[in-house]
Amino acid sequence: MADTVPLFDLAHVQKAGATVSLDKLQWFHNHYWKRALATEAGCEELARTALPFVERALAQFDADAAVAGEEEGVVMAASTAPDLSDAGAAATAAAATGTPVDAPVRYQRVLTRDPRRDRRALLLALKTTRDHPCLLSEFPAAAMFAWARPALSNASGARARSCKESFWVTAQDAAAAAAAAAAAAVVDAAVAAAAAGGKKGKKAAAAVVPTREVLGEARALILSLPAPVFDEFGVETLVNELKTLAKRLGVGLKDLYMPLRFALSGGLAGPGVADQLCAVGREEAVARIDAALDVFRE
Repeated sequence: MADTVPLFDLAHVQKAGATVSLDKLQWFHNHYWKRALATEAGCEELARTALPFVERALAQFDADAAVAGEEEGVVMAASTAPDLSDAGAAATAAAATGTPVDAPVRYQRVLTRDPRRDRRALLLALKTTRDHPCLLSEFPAAAMFAWARPALSNASGARARSCKESFWVTAQDAAAAAAAAAAAAVVDAAVAAAAAGGKKGKKAAAAVVPTREVLGEARALILSLPAPVFDEFGVETLVNELKTLAKRLGVGLKDLYMPLRFALSGGLAGPGVADQLCAVGREEAVARIDAALDVFRE
């Protein structure tokens, strides 16, 4: 902004055809947000600017937590600032027409890290927004997963329910499902061969992944990595390690990332899993995986 002020001159301003593009404004916001996060000095400045928003949001969270039931969980209020962009208008229209959306994540009442007192917790949470810039008023809700555990037993929404159900899948369940799918494929192949015109059989059903075992392996991997990988935001290292793990287990990255993300944050969207691991920290990540497997124990 300081560089722009000397360049401004009313003589160069034209009122003909003037428009205000909020989408363009959002683009500039995202550009400078990402640029700030690219340097330590920029991160510190952004943290200083974001802190008052975090303090107000967490004060409300504390007040809500004081009256919430132990098993109820607390919803972090999203920004109250209106979204006037084209995307915001589309989202508003979808809500008005009853288009299904995932329910908000509920969090346990006690913070695991308090960014009001722990500067590192605030900085790590800010770094998770590098690929998903947000308004300062939206940042506390977007980063809440880094400071509080999700109340997984209260997770709702169609996608969340589907992910919850997958926590009961064991290696035995997956093997039985694979055997059934193989048998069905043989039948389909025979039917297709006998059909006139050589029509193809049905597409094979997706493999059933033993989520509990996959999460157990992810837990072991996380414990095996040195703490500085997490504390110093070693996202690239974590991504490579997770890819290697998925390949070794013979599962797709989605089959590893989805339940791991759900265990860490209670949601199925947001920052990358490696980013979330860094923001949460090694010990807390392991504790959340344990809590998820315990909540959804057979």
